[in-house]
Formats: sequence, structure tokens, C-alpha cells
Amino acid sequence: MIEETGGRDAKSMAAWDVDPLQVNVPGDWSGAKEKIGLKKPSKRNEGMVEENIKAAIKFLVRKGFGVSGQPASRRPKGVFDDWRTALRRYNGRDDEMVDGRSYSETYADHIVDRAKDPGRFVA
Repeated sequence: MIEETGGRDAKSMAAWDVDPLQVNVPGDWSGAKEKIGLKKPSKRNEGMVEENIKAAIKFLVRKGFGVSGQPASRRPKGVFDDWRTALRRYNGRDDEMVDGRSYSETYADHIVDRAKDPGRFVA
């Protein structure tokens, strides 16, 4: 799972160094992120890369249990939906793509396709 796919410009390269999964973004902040060890950033690409990656994995798992990113323990009868749904919720963008699907659907499908053959790049 890699979120930052923007390219080789300075902004994208900075994300790879600090927050490659783009979990710690000020415009996409929620209190649930504080509970997984993040501090609200004032700008993109803050924090330590190891902490951001660990938080991103935790947040992705929580997104599999629901949209809010709250811990699964808050919904004792809740179930993990599936990884594709978790990825869609993690990304969250709903703008429509050329094929009529949402950005988050396209994103999730690309990640799932990559997981099937990690040696192959999926454009």
C-alpha cells in the first residue's frame, strides 16, 4: 500500500521521506488519528517516517471496521468488512474519474491489483 503516487516533484519526494502513506495531513485530520499517536500537523509531511507508517497501518485497519477510523473496540459487534473497503475509506476521495467510478474505488483497485503481484507495477 503506497498512497503518495504524485511523481518526482519536490512535494511528492518530500512525502516519500516523511509520510509516504499520507496519513498525517492537516486538511484530512480527525480525532481518531490522535488516538493512534499522531499530532495534528500544521503542514504536510510532518512527523517521523516510522511513526507515520505505523499510524497509517493502524488507521487502515480501523477503516476496515468503519468510516470513522475509531477503534474496533467501540463497536463490539462490528466486523472487518474487507481490505478493498478499508482502502476506499482510507483514501476517501469521491471525485468522479473518467470511467465514472470514484477516485477511491480506482485507488483501492490499483492497490489490490498490486498486492496480487508485487513485482509488477500497476499504472
